[in-house]
Order: sequence, then structure tokens, then C-alpha cells
Amino acid sequence: MAREVKKMCLVSPKIMKEKAFTLLEIVVVMAIFLIILLMVFAVADRGTKFYYTASALASLQETGRKALDRMATDLRGTGLSIVTDSQGQPLVQGLSYQEIRFRRNPGYGNDGIPWDEGEAIVYRFDYDTGETDNEVDDDGDGLIDEGVIVRVEDGSPAEIAHNVKEGGLSFILQGSRIVMTVELQDIDENRRSLEASVDTIVYLRNP
Repeated sequence: MAREVKKMCLVSPKIMKEKAFTLLEIVVVMAIFLIILLMVFAVADRGTKFYYTASALASLQETGRKALDRMATDLRGTGLSIVTDSQGQPLVQGLSYQEIRFRRNPGYGNDGIPWDEGEAIVYRFDYDTGETDNEVDDDGDGLIDEGVIVRVEDGSPAEIAHNVKEGGLSFILQGSRIVMTVELQDIDENRRSLEASVDTIVYLRNP
């Protein structure tokens, strides 16, 4: 009996030694765990950055679409012969303009449409407050020579879109339709430069 107890005592420490982790094994396991953890954090960080970028880009596109919808609504009822450039001259087919002027359709009279009675509307590109045409970021927001789309009705101006690229508002007459394009830019939370372009076509209902 005594021999059996002694034998058990001798064997037990060996078994415990075989089952225990060595220091090297613990270090390896911790290193693997740390690598996996870093990979998870990296994926999560990329996902967050992608979300911010996608959200900022979607916001730019929405801004452009709203501006186009507003301009298209005003233009549809006017006449082809009523739309002019900034100097009051008729639009030339195929040329790109950053400003157009026209009158809203006031309704039909005995002699047709009395265009002189319709509200005078202007759409144009203006440089943003603090910005000038000098290829420099004057206002320190990370954008160069950005501007706004201004809508003027009977002399009252209102800004309908911001972060418009320089030269980013375009009106092109093609036959009896006007192709409108708005190009925008912004800096997202990751300090990435973003650009978006939206366009639409307006068919004029009147000659």
C-alpha cells in the first residue's frame, strides 16, 4: 500500500507538468489573439471611414438634385425665345452658360402669353463668401474657389446650393431642350476630397 502511494506521488507531478502551458506557448497564444484583435479594429475603422465618405457623397448628390429640381420646375413653363444669357442675348446652341435669365409663364391672354407680366428669374454661379477667383483656398475650408447657385426672382437673391465647384453650373441649349449640370465638391470627416456631378434635361413647353 505504501509503495502504491509513493508511486502515485511520483507520477502526479509529471502529469501536471505535461498539462501545464509553457511561457512560450502563452506568448504565442497572446500574440495570435492580439493580431486577430488588431484585424477586427482595422476592419471596423475602414467601415467607419467608408460610412463617413459615403454619407458625405450622398449629401452632395442630394444637394445637386434638389437644385436641379428647383431650376427645372421654373424652366419648364417658360419659352425657348424667353431664355437669355447674362447679357440678355438669346442662348446659342451648344454653348455652355453659367447664368441664364427668363420669365415665368404668367398664363395665357387674348394675344397669347404676356411674358412681360411673368416674374423675372435668374440662375447663376457666384463665388462663396470669402472666396475669389484666384485658385487659392481663401476661406480655409479646404476647397478652392468654390461657390453657390443663386436664384434671383424679381431682384431678390437666394442661395439654393453650396459647395459648387468653380464653373460647376452649366446650361447648354440643345434644340428645344436645356441640359443642366451641377458639379459639387466637399471635404469629408476623413479629410478626403469628394466630388459629385448631377445633371438633368428640361424640355421647354413654349417657343
